[in-house]
Amino acid sequence: MKLLLLADVKGTGKKGELKDVRDGYARNFLLPKKLAVPATPEVAARAADEEKKRKLEHEKLLVTLREQALALKDTTLTFKRKVGEKGDIFGSVTAHDIQSELARLGFHYGTVELKHPLKTIGGHTVTLNLAEGIAAQVAIAVEEEK
Repeated sequence: MKLLLLADVKGTGKKGELKDVRDGYARNFLLPKKLAVPATPEVAARAADEEKKRKLEHEKLLVTLREQALALKDTTLTFKRKVGEKGDIFGSVTAHDIQSELARLGFHYGTVELKHPLKTIGGHTVTLNLAEGIAAQVAIAVEEEK
């Protein structure tokens, strides 16, 4: 039986997919729990239209992320920290600090790749993974707080 999934079903498929499943599985599980509807021609056409819309929105998002990656290339984030006698800073600059500063500047996507917190004064470079292979290098400057 051909069905349109209304929700993600483990082992079967994701929401919006047209799937061909066994009749008993459809009648006894998917249809009663309202996880799927029969794939009539109208339902299949609507699902195809929604898939096109999702792909278009996804492409727009990727374009936006590429633009943000280019903008981040020219961005330097500056953090001021107190410094001890040996030149080490008190505390550190963490991935959360960097993410918060990026959000304040309007960059809301991506995760910061930071193997360990930054604990030294000076310039650093950090990678920000935006999505699907789109990454940006962000310059970080850690300065002495006076």
